[in-house]
Amino acid sequence: MAMVCLTDFEEYAKEHLSKATWDYYAAGADECCTRDDNLLAFKRIRLRPRILRDVSASDTRTTVLGTEISFPVGIAPTAFHCLAWHEGEVATARATESLNTCYITSTYSTCSVEEIVAAAPNGY
Repeated sequence: MAMVCLTDFEEYAKEHLSKATWDYYAAGADECCTRDDNLLAFKRIRLRPRILRDVSASDTRTTVLGTEISFPVGIAPTAFHCLAWHEGEVATARATESLNTCYITSTYSTCSVEEIVAAAPNGY
């Protein structure tokens, strides 16, 4: 399955997670204000297709607080990664480090800060 847009990822997650886990991730806190604002923000983003252009030398690098990352996407502080994957935030930190992007650890992590730092010793 090619996952291209948010709904593709949602469908995949719904098929592979338990109902309780899916319900947790699909819900938003309180009245879902932040979740709804985020969805509206993504709908406002427009990408301009560039056709018949040389894209062999594209560069998505940027900086966050003076640190260079490979592309302008990071992992927000979300809780309970072990609900989705048995290695939890340790796996998230490893993946983030391997992609050279940023990850903010939640105060509700299912792994300790020490475990997360050990999994990504070069930072995340």
